[in-house]
This record gives sequence, C-alpha cells and structure tokens, in this order.
Amino acid sequence: MLTSRILSLALTTVLTLCVLPVRAAETGPPTGRLAVNVLGLATANPTLDAEWIVSDGFGIGGTVWWEVREVQDRWGQLRAAWYPFRTAPFKLGVAATVGAHTAYRPDGDPLTIREDATAATLGGLVQYGWSLGAERRWTIEIVTGAKATLGENGDDSPLQKVYIEGRLNVGWVF
Repeated sequence: MLTSRILSLALTTVLTLCVLPVRAAETGPPTGRLAVNVLGLATANPTLDAEWIVSDGFGIGGTVWWEVREVQDRWGQLRAAWYPFRTAPFKLGVAATVGAHTAYRPDGDPLTIREDATAATLGGLVQYGWSLGAERRWTIEIVTGAKATLGENGDDSPLQKVYIEGRLNVGWVF
C-alpha cells in the first residue's frame, strides 16, 4: 500500500511538472526542466524526468520509467537535488531519491519466482548537464546512481536488492 502511494505520488509529481506554465526565454533564470532518456526511447522503454528549480542550488523532481516491451520493471521516484556550484539544472548535481519499484518475473524463469513484487526504494544520483542553444534552453545530461529496495525481498521475489541507474537525458529547460 505504501509503495503504491509512493509510485502514485511520483507519477503525479512528474505529470504536474510537465504542465507547469512555460516561461519565455527572456524572463530570466530557469524554473525547471523536462527531459527524456534517449537510451530508453531507443528500446521503446521511455523514462520521463522532470525537475523544478526551487533556488540557485536546489531542485525537486521526479522520474518515471515505464517499460512497454519485454516488461520486467516499472518504477517511479522523487528526488531532492543539490547543485554545489549553484548552477541548477546544469553542471554537477547530486540527489537523494525515494520511490517505488515493481519487478515482474521474466519469461522462462522458474515458476517458484512470484509473478510480480513491489517495494519502496531509497537511493542516490549523480548528474552532470550541459546547456545548449543560443538561449541555453536545451540540456543534455548524464545521470548515474543506485537505489536499494526496502522490505521483504526473499528468494521468491523478482526484485533485486540493488538497482544501478544510468541515463542519457535530452531535455528542455523552462
């Protein structure tokens, strides 16, 4: 129940950030960004990433991974990011994450593995982003990190104890 609430909150946050009013490029510093993992697009398993800049050095956001082919995992997470050089959402950033992860039994695995399982997650990310374009409204980001699943994670669970994350995001800064 808790993990479904966390997943629902992560999805709601990402979707809310997607429909925030867009500021014109001349109005000042960025207020947020919306990005997609191009590696996920290549395999038809999109990852949507959104962040709202709350100050020069901090941002809050969320990520949703939704596999549509050969589904083995679906997850969502919220994050609080810190940009030590006060350059949000560009350059170096580190983030703490909380979320929910659902794993499904891969085809061909023994039937002793449950069909699916969901758990809360805690993790951390490191990201580095570059701004592009004449008005610096496009971004390319490399994101890497890990998250641990919490709760019961026995031998019959399709969940891993730790998930490694890696994304190449291309996005728009607003």
